[in-house]
Amino acid sequence: MASRKKLCAICCVVLIVVLVVVPVTVILALLPLTVIPRISDVYVYNEDGATGTAFVVYHPGISSFHQDVTLAFVNGLVNNDWRVDVTTASGQTPTNLTGYDLMVLGGPSYGNALCVPLADYVNRLGDFGGIDVALIITSGGNGTGAMDTLEAQVEAANGNVVLKLQLFNLYPNIDAYGNTNPIVIATQAAEDLPLP
Repeated sequence: MASRKKLCAICCVVLIVVLVVVPVTVILALLPLTVIPRISDVYVYNEDGATGTAFVVYHPGISSFHQDVTLAFVNGLVNNDWRVDVTTASGQTPTNLTGYDLMVLGGPSYGNALCVPLADYVNRLGDFGGIDVALIITSGGNGTGAMDTLEAQVEAANGNVVLKLQLFNLYPNIDAYGNTNPIVIATQAAEDLPLP
């Protein structure tokens, strides 16, 4: 009987560790990836692009999904002969938009909220000076709150929102451009942007 109680106690401890300690540890390990900015250089794509010049600022997030979507969007702009400068949102990201025809802002949504590094960058940027802005929010299934927050921030700072692109990696994407693949949709959305 005593060994049965010991076995039951051991099973309970193991169950608590598996159901509580492991998930909490994983969440705490991943949390910095959602709130800490990642500093990167400004990478230039299609340096001699003749259509216009775009500045893409994004936060990559926990998985590669948002970065993959962002780079697909960049490829769509390059397909239309844009010069595209790309970097991540951080305290070192340039805030001078002189010479840019388009600003692209993007990041993942966690808990339907806008990622902190992107929100901080938009606040630091201040006045957009009327520049056209494309917004890209990615999420598992619902980033409407993040998109609404980002759109309100940009419009309050004198930005002209010309595109709102919300894509999912766990929830089905709305059929756009005859496709539900988020990479194809991002590329096509960039290719269909009006020229400056």
